[in-house]
Amino acid sequence: MRLLVLFALIGLSLAVPVYEYPENFSLCDICKGALVELIKLIKGHAAQELIDKYIDQVCQPAKFVKGLCKKALRHAVEHLKKHIQESSSTKVCKAIHIC
Repeated sequence: MRLLVLFALIGLSLAVPVYEYPENFSLCDICKGALVELIKLIKGHAAQELIDKYIDQVCQPAKFVKGLCKKALRHAVEHLKKHIQESSSTKVCKAIHIC
């Protein structure tokens, strides 16, 4: 699950505009800010298409277990989306031990 959040945060960091952060800005603050933006993104249909495309790319090398790979990742993504939407960004960042 941490790996999935890491990929989501990396993807999100590439998609969001660059901000100037103050010197005392922590990794926890970055995580919370990224999750706020991620929640906005995952509510849209375009985000689901990007997630599906990414899952296809990740599972491509797993030829004979490709279907199982896709199913497992989709389940993980849905679980993560549900967890993110139901929790505050602070709780999620604490759960993955960033805060």
